[in-house]
Amino acid sequence: MVKSLNLCEKLIWVSRQNVRPGVWMAVNSPSDSGLIEQAKPAMKISIIVATDQENGIGKDGGLPWRNKADLGHFSLTTKGNGNNAVVMGRTTWQSLPNPPLADRTNLVLSTTMQEGKGCRVVRSVEEAIAVAEGLSVEELWVIGGRKTYEAFEATERVDKYVVTKIDGVHDCDVWYRPDMQDFWMQSWHKIEGGDVIEWVRAE
Repeated sequence: MVKSLNLCEKLIWVSRQNVRPGVWMAVNSPSDSGLIEQAKPAMKISIIVATDQENGIGKDGGLPWRNKADLGHFSLTTKGNGNNAVVMGRTTWQSLPNPPLADRTNLVLSTTMQEGKGCRVVRSVEEAIAVAEGLSVEELWVIGGRKTYEAFEATERVDKYVVTKIDGVHDCDVWYRPDMQDFWMQSWHKIEGGDVIEWVRAE
């Protein structure tokens, strides 16, 4: 839907394929010919998590297993085309062996942490999304921990889950069950020591 406005401004209702439903974009037409700038695709928000067979995700602030195949999958997936960001809680940030995560914008969601080397601290989910969008990030990956996952789920803006189910049951003190009732399984593949399943939001 295009509507004429003062100064030749046009409002474009952009379809779901381009930006999120309900978003209006204003662009200035260079002439009366009605030429319209193409809308930029919306930033995707995705959750990536590894759990054991009973949804355990952590122990003493770290991972209770060592799985090189999943670490490689995590790195490749979250880097994407080189224009992605990761967002995590303070405990997850402090558990990284060599922060920041390379080739990704690192955001830390915390109300107490001060600015850290190699990361940008944000105080809310809304700020994290705004910062990532302001940097024209292609995909914002939520990487933990449980409270950060749940905070993003509460926005109902998560587009995708990538879940690694690690073989076996491990000694965990944190558990997380992804809320995927509005999602359907798009792909599944086996890695050494587990399975990777991708879920996308149902249209």
